[in-house]
Amino acid sequence: MALDAGVDFITHVPLGIPLPQHDIDRVASEARITIPTLTMMEGIAEATGNAPAFAAALATTRALHAAGVPILAGTDATPPRASPSNPPTAQACTTNWNSWLQAGLSPAEAINSATALPAQHFALPTAAR
Repeated sequence: MALDAGVDFITHVPLGIPLPQHDIDRVASEARITIPTLTMMEGIAEATGNAPAFAAALATTRALHAAGVPILAGTDATPPRASPSNPPTAQACTTNWNSWLQAGLSPAEAINSATALPAQHFALPTAAR
């Protein structure tokens, strides 16, 4: 639905079922950007008693990365009671880092996901890169 609506940035990878390959190919071919919010996805899976569902989020992120789709940092850390998962921002950033590594990003790619890539894709000034 998001792809059909023409969004540039896709946030929140699905839990439970990996994104189909044809959708991953479309995200890549249409030069879309992803912000998987893996910390939030893992927290929701655990909070709803379905921790194994997080494996699908990792698999989707791994497949998006393999297809060359930019993976950007995003925690979706929220105030208490705003969602089933409310990790503090610092914890969310650390968890995201570990999840990116599990999804196949190298340490350098994980750092770029939180620094150079957002600067590039959000058209931030050169000084921020």
